[in-house]
Amino acid sequence: MKKRGVSVLLAAALTITLTVPAFAARVVQSPQKVYVDEKQASFEAYNIGGYNYFRLQDLAVAMKDTTSRFSVSYDKGANAVEVVSGAECTLQTETAARGDMSAAAVPSAQNVTIDGKAVKLSPYNIGGYNFFKLGDLGVLLGFGVAYDAKTNSVKISSASGRATVTVTFIDVGQGDSVFIDDGSWEVLIDAGTADMGALVSDYIKPYVDGDLDLVVATHAHADHVGGLARVLADYQVDEIIDSGDKADSKAWTNYCNAAVSEPGCKFVPDGDMTFSMANGASISIIEALDGDKNPNNDSVAALFTYGAVKVLLTGDDEASAEAVLAKKVGDVDVFKAAHHGSRTANTMTLLNAVKPEYVVVSCGADNTYGHPHLAALQNFAAIGATAYSTEKSGTVIMTTDGLTYSFNTAAALTLADAADK
Repeated sequence: MKKRGVSVLLAAALTITLTVPAFAARVVQSPQKVYVDEKQASFEAYNIGGYNYFRLQDLAVAMKDTTSRFSVSYDKGANAVEVVSGAECTLQTETAARGDMSAAAVPSAQNVTIDGKAVKLSPYNIGGYNFFKLGDLGVLLGFGVAYDAKTNSVKISSASGRATVTVTFIDVGQGDSVFIDDGSWEVLIDAGTADMGALVSDYIKPYVDGDLDLVVATHAHADHVGGLARVLADYQVDEIIDSGDKADSKAWTNYCNAAVSEPGCKFVPDGDMTFSMANGASISIIEALDGDKNPNNDSVAALFTYGAVKVLLTGDDEASAEAVLAKKVGDVDVFKAAHHGSRTANTMTLLNAVKPEYVVVSCGADNTYGHPHLAALQNFAAIGATAYSTEKSGTVIMTTDGLTYSFNTAAALTLADAADK
């Protein structure tokens, strides 16, 4: 379903940034009115880089009589903020003293847990108090957040619950295809080779509501764009992002012809941009390299974020592109192995920067490239990540509510699964 107009507004107000800079950020008091279940509420809110940040204690008080209530406590010894959803609103005073609220914001050093689980949020400390991005909190604590441009207001609604989002690594053999379904907002990244186009199109059919909102063609190689011509023929696609590279192949020509002739579709090259999805999730396109002599290094990279859960998707980026991404992306939970688990990618430089708990490799059985390579599997093991693959498990489905996540497989790769050993 097309929601691009809404997405632009939400991206300015609610989406999740890639990383929190290690320097002070200028802040201004937010001029927006805030409503909780249609009743105007008074909040000490600040705008940092175009995003609204709210004091956690204020939100707890405002939500205390709703089904989305939560408690907040502070553990000085552990330097932690502890949140319990559904609990009575009990507050403890934050230990730092109030300072100049208008001067600057600095990244908070405190750890955050929600319902006992550590979450990767990026609060700011403003004048001695922690302020959190409202969109993040809505996902994790089960309340809705909407931005009304006409009235310049933020509307918080209780009892929305944690919506479930799926990230599916479709088994397309030796190729890539990732489908993200956020209820009424869907993203398809690549579609394998041309002979896999019908498989991908059929797989996503039950989940696409109206238009397919966004298609990302990571780069011009046939095992990524080949199947997209069929998808573009079967669906109305609202927006396409690709690397801007060209290739002398039938697969790329067919994709390109289908893309430029897609009616009503916005076709743009990759660059740093963020799309807000339906239930508070976002997908950020991350600029790494362009014009590299190796087309793999021009792959479009994307960071999917839902609440505290993050998934990094990098196409076939290799070492030089990964070195750029390592400086632009912080910790993630899941990493789609670059270049099908090749030794030319999946470097320790990137893995040490993003520290994934899980890795998913998309590759074909008995492929001629020897993917996944032993060196890549050794790197995954070195950072303590559990690795799955489409070769071993078929289509791999990750399900998340923004706080926790799970997979439909437990068949982890071992070093013995390396095809080049």
